[in-house]
Amino acid sequence: MKKHLRTFNEISFKVIDVENKTPSEIRVELIEYIKLAGYKIIVFADTDDYFSNNRIELSAKAINEGANIVVNDLSAVTEEGSLIKERIWRNRLHEVEIDLKFLLRQNVLGLSNTAITKDLLTFDIQVDKKLNLFDWIFYLQIFGLGKKVECQFIDATTFYRQHLANTLGLKTKYTKEGLVNLWEIKGKVYAFAKKLNFPFVQKYILEHERFKREVLDDNEGLKSHILQLNKIENLFWFEEINFSNERNTT
Repeated sequence: MKKHLRTFNEISFKVIDVENKTPSEIRVELIEYIKLAGYKIIVFADTDDYFSNNRIELSAKAINEGANIVVNDLSAVTEEGSLIKERIWRNRLHEVEIDLKFLLRQNVLGLSNTAITKDLLTFDIQVDKKLNLFDWIFYLQIFGLGKKVECQFIDATTFYRQHLANTLGLKTKYTKEGLVNLWEIKGKVYAFAKKLNFPFVQKYILEHERFKREVLDDNEGLKSHILQLNKIENLFWFEEINFSNERNTT
């Protein structure tokens, strides 16, 4: 990596070596390093993804105009980089208000499609080492601080690589096993949010438990839910385990 980066003479960089740490622990260490740096704007990127040429420019512009979180769309690509689907959230991102209630049910804020101001990093990040969902937990904590958060969408895209190691790859087929897995992961996020004393999280825990009874544990309910999922394209992360009549609401 160092050898490759040295070919870009105009880029100032530092490679931080990490050993025997989980992905969440590594991300915390990197963000703690960022806190000490003198930058105002932070554009996150995952190394297995790539981006439209205007992403950094539009992110900086939006933040300089008053936003403190910037989010862009995703385009799904194969592991080799071939386009699968372009701008998967194009018709939906502008329809939602991203706040704590939204993020307790579903997510659009990943470390591969967001930029933030360093002013938001005024807290000690809490993580569960066993829960490999750092992006969602990180943004939940930012919104949970009670600060004013101004999100802005920009007309840029992250080319989101789909591969077996991708925890939240896009779904083309819905099965009971897949939905149960997502339900269990989301339940761990709720347990973590409850541990951090998030407001009104108990309401969402009860809704989550009802989903298991009325959908996952009921054959007819499951069949009906999967039929509904197949009629809707471009679901947000974890939206597929919201009740169909409550999807995209807070």
